[in-house]
Amino acid sequence: MTRPDPTKCGRGLHDWTPENIYTDEKTGHQTCRSCKRERNRARDLGEAHPRNSGHCRKGHAYTPENTRKSVRFRNGVKEIHRSCKQCAKDSARTTQQ
Repeated sequence: MTRPDPTKCGRGLHDWTPENIYTDEKTGHQTCRSCKRERNRARDLGEAHPRNSGHCRKGHAYTPENTRKSVRFRNGVKEIHRSCKQCAKDSARTTQQ
């Protein structure tokens, strides 16, 4: 993939300089260090989610009233997991019937 501006990262936000380029040792793939840092920060704060459209898989909004957050540690890394309270209620209802 070619960057539109060779002096900027793929997102066009950061300078594409040797100090700001991370090269994966196994694959040789190059990534912007600043973008990588921002993605990791968002993940650690629970803002990054595989389906982060602001809604759960079933379409319920992730509002403060409808979101349960829990802290998990995977391989020594702190992750914040969020789940939908409405989905939990729906699941409990179908189990009781």
